[in-house]
Amino acid sequence: FIRTDIVNCIITGNEAGVPFGGALELDNIATSESDHTIANTVISGNSGSGIKAFVAEDTTARWRIINSTISNNKNIDSNGYGISALNTDNGVLNARVSNSIIWGNDQASLKLSVVLSTTPDSIKLNVDYSNLDIEDNDLGDLVSRGENILNADPLFIDPTASNYHLQANSPMIDVGPDIGVPMTDFEGDARLSGAAVDIGADEVIVPEL
Repeated sequence: FIRTDIVNCIITGNEAGVPFGGALELDNIATSESDHTIANTVISGNSGSGIKAFVAEDTTARWRIINSTISNNKNIDSNGYGISALNTDNGVLNARVSNSIIWGNDQASLKLSVVLSTTPDSIKLNVDYSNLDIEDNDLGDLVSRGENILNADPLFIDPTASNYHLQANSPMIDVGPDIGVPMTDFEGDARLSGAAVDIGADEVIVPEL
């Protein structure tokens, strides 16, 4: 059993050494089980997908992606997705993306594939309170749509300079859930600061009057 907690991190400037690779490789093979939490993390500016997974044989993988930003990951050898997952054999992936931004990657926000699988519902991806640069009706049957799935430019301050803080007029501000989120953002700023939690890794600090 493998458990990984990736919290308050910036993952950037990596290059996938193999086709279909990613900055975070969350693969499961044989009979392994894994449980991964990715929270308050920015995954950006990598050559390859932001998160990539190959779940095969008799394995089970669980993910929680919370208050994270996955953006500006570049295409190399047919990847460059926000999240890319391939299930085969009896592999099972149960995942949740919540209060996160997946936007501006070279390929689509999500690529989920099931090949030669004998397991019903081998991929279960729940998405809520998140911003994706694909339309809701393009998410496909492998995605369970929760509340408040947005499709809007998040208005980062300067993504070309790897600045993924939110502008003051960002539509990501004050539209997140009030429960199940970290108490601080990726820099340690208090969350919440305003009427409600912000979507993504950054919480915009509202000046006190």
